[in-house]
Amino acid sequence: MKTASCGKMLLLIFIAVFPSVSPGAHYNVSNPSEFQAALNSAENNGQNDTIHVQEGHYDLISTMAYSAAAGENCALSIVGDGAYISILDGQSSVKILFINTTGATDDDHAAITLSGLSVQ
Repeated sequence: MKTASCGKMLLLIFIAVFPSVSPGAHYNVSNPSEFQAALNSAENNGQNDTIHVQEGHYDLISTMAYSAAAGENCALSIVGDGAYISILDGQSSVKILFINTTGATDDDHAAITLSGLSVQ
């Protein structure tokens, strides 16, 4: 009985200390339009977001843009399959990515992370 009571007590403490633990939104993208749609959704969904850029060479014809909405104080991770595997290519004429968190009321948790991809 004591072990079950201790387990329940630990669970209640965990819930009290971490009331809003959530895995966030996850997007898998395989082309520039899906990538932009994921960025648009992430701008104001109130969740920590991960955008997985699948293997491929993405020739961009316009800049991918993310502007956090007021109150969007969440992390954004853009993750590719590897630096030489997921490639964002502006073809020497297009800026690759524009990220703006200045619209967020409070952006102290709005960490932006890019990993596992190349930009050129």
